[in-house]
Amino acid sequence: MRCLYEASTFMTKKKNSTTALLFLCAGPSFSSPSVPPEEAREKLYEWVQIKKIISAESAEWQTEKMRLSDLNSIRLQEIGKLDELLARSESARTLQTEKHEQLNRSFTMLKAQQEELRLAIATLEKQLRPLLNRLPPPLQKKRAAEIARLEQRNTEIPLSDRYRELLLLLTEIGEFNQTITLDQHILELENQRVEVDVLYLGLSQAWYLNRNGTHAGYAFPASKGWNWIPDPSSAPAIRAALQIAEKQVAPDFAALTLHPLDAE
Repeated sequence: MRCLYEASTFMTKKKNSTTALLFLCAGPSFSSPSVPPEEAREKLYEWVQIKKIISAESAEWQTEKMRLSDLNSIRLQEIGKLDELLARSESARTLQTEKHEQLNRSFTMLKAQQEELRLAIATLEKQLRPLLNRLPPPLQKKRAAEIARLEQRNTEIPLSDRYRELLLLLTEIGEFNQTITLDQHILELENQRVEVDVLYLGLSQAWYLNRNGTHAGYAFPASKGWNWIPDPSSAPAIRAALQIAEKQVAPDFAALTLHPLDAE
């Protein structure tokens, strides 16, 4: 049997190129004459060369396909990592937005509380200013700096400092009002300066007496300051009270007269 073949179409693939070859091998042809040996050998040689090209192209394509598959896997992994990074970034951005909104709410609330505190402090300062002259001289001397700033009405002082000084002053006033205080004072009596011992009963009243007992009297707060009223007849009772306060004698009752407060 003689192999006859006719080159028609042969197919091979490499990237984007396509070559089509088709080989046909059959038995003896009864419709065509016999092929000369030289031509048959030439055809066979061409067929072998084409088979080699097909094998090489196929092997190269398999290698290229594996390389492309590996690259595709790497790209898919990179895309997955990018998606994960994007998700984390979005979560972080959402969390940051929530924190920012929370800080804004806290800031707004603090501003409102600060404004309430400012109004409360301003109200207390306004109520306290007319009463400053009624404070006992020892307390005025002790808190002279705070009283001076309060009278200046300086709103540029930090709110925290105003609150601290107001709280300190109110605390001192409360403590003074709950105690009996012994102090020394210089008074203008009968056109002369006289040093006297003064016994304060809280914020409401005081009694004074000089060392030799020639000047005695009582005092009470008024809108323009304390009024000092002479009362020589009260000298013995005041001396007894001063001795008890100075712990010169045993504790006892002192018969001091309480006088009506100024109605100013």
